[in-house]
This record gives sequence, structure tokens and C-alpha cells, in this order.
Amino acid sequence: MAGLTLLVAFLLLLVFAFVRKHPREAAPLVILGFYGCAYAVLVTLGRARNGYNDWFLTSRYTTSALTLTLAVTGLGLRELQNRAGGRAALARQVTLTAVFGLALANSVAGFRLAKKEAILRSASMRLLDYADIFDSRVDGMPTGPFYALCPIDGSRLLDWGISPARRAGLIPGLRQIVPEGTAQGSWHRETGHRQVWYLAHNYRVERLSGILEAVRGGFHPDIVLIRAANERHFSAFGLLDRDHWQIDLSLAMAKHLPDPVEIFALETATGRLVQLTR
Repeated sequence: MAGLTLLVAFLLLLVFAFVRKHPREAAPLVILGFYGCAYAVLVTLGRARNGYNDWFLTSRYTTSALTLTLAVTGLGLRELQNRAGGRAALARQVTLTAVFGLALANSVAGFRLAKKEAILRSASMRLLDYADIFDSRVDGMPTGPFYALCPIDGSRLLDWGISPARRAGLIPGLRQIVPEGTAQGSWHRETGHRQVWYLAHNYRVERLSGILEAVRGGFHPDIVLIRAANERHFSAFGLLDRDHWQIDLSLAMAKHLPDPVEIFALETATGRLVQLTR
């Protein structure tokens, strides 16, 4: 909403600049604003095919958006500078406050998206120690275990990146899972699909959510894993928030994981794994 408001303000001030016949003075600010708009268009086009290389830079949410903020600020002050009196001064103060407020709101939203990405990537990094417990067929699939590390559909990160690096000794070797029985829990799979923000992109997903009701002392799981019933390998993961967890499955992943499914809780620091039972 903040971005849309800034865009509308920019277009209105652009019209005023031409109506009041000072386009030459406003030209640098107009170019700055158009740069921010063009950048947004390029990002949108890239996301449409999951091929925009700058996906890996969380600063993309804020850096280029600030160009539109600067353009609106400059054009607004340029529009008011020739007006005298107390009302003009008050208008300048209101303009600056409003624009910087919108810029702050936009930046806060960007930081939130970046934080969510950082949490997912951190979890995927921890799971690299146990990469052999995951189904190789889901490598490169949206909402897969390592998709957050390279969010490009069909990019098989384990094949071209992780496994060669591990063989070359550039990253630590695999760790062993330590099965430790079962723990009481509950979960449900929502019917239908919902639109969610995943890695700052809008996906249609199926969601599983549940509660880890009881665990033995000293066991502190941080990730939940899911696999099809009677399968050996896992396909996706979710994050634990105290005793609550949820797993979002892209449409492709949901087809790969029809009911019934099995849910496990993993303590990545030690490799201890327990199966949740209803």
C-alpha cells in the first residue's frame, strides 16, 4: 500500500511539473523516479519465470524503492519552493513527514520479508548436514528442503553445488540421524489452496499445521519433516515455534505428498529424530 501511494504521488507531481512548465528543473528527479518504476517492472518480469538473478539479494526490497521516495520528495519540494508564507512552510513539513513515513513503512515491510527469507535459508543450511535423508526428486521443487538456497524452479542444487563441494572438502560431511522413538502430537491438512508469501513471492500452497504436544526432557526440536507414508526419504520441512509448527507445500509438492503422510521432529544440533503420533 505504501508503494502504491508513493507511485500515485510521483505521477501527480510529474503532471504538475509539466503543467507549471518547469520540466527541465524536474528532469533529474523524474528520471530517478522512472528508474525505480523500471526496476520494479524488471523484477516482476523476472519473477514471472523465476529467473531473476537478484533474488538472492535481500536489499532488493528497499534499495531501489528509495529512489522513488527521493523523487517524490524532490518533486514535492520543487513544487512548493516558489510559494511563500506560513502555509507553504507547513506544506513542506507535511510533505516531508508523509513521504518519509511512507518510505519507512515500505522499508519495514522489506525488512520483514528479508527476515522470513533469512529464517528459511538458515533452516535449509542446517539441513545440509542431513541431505541424504531427503528425496532427490524434490531437489529444485518449490517449498522443497533446499529451495530457499537457490529459489529457481528445477535448479538441482544438490547435484551441481552441494555434493561436488562436499566431495571436494569445501563443506563438512554428512551427519547421522539418531532415531528416538515417538512423541505425541496432532496436525491437520487444510482442504483447498491458499495464497501465501513464500520467499517474498506469492504461491498457491497446501498447508499442514499442528502441535507438538509432549516431548521428553532435553529434546529441543527446531524443524519438522514430512514424508509420504511408508517412504524412506523426506520431501519438505517446516519450522517449529515453541510447540506449534506448519508446513507449506507448493502444488507440485502437494501432489508428491498425498495423504497419508508421516511427520517427524528433528533437533538439528544433535540429529535426534522422533516421529509424531496422534
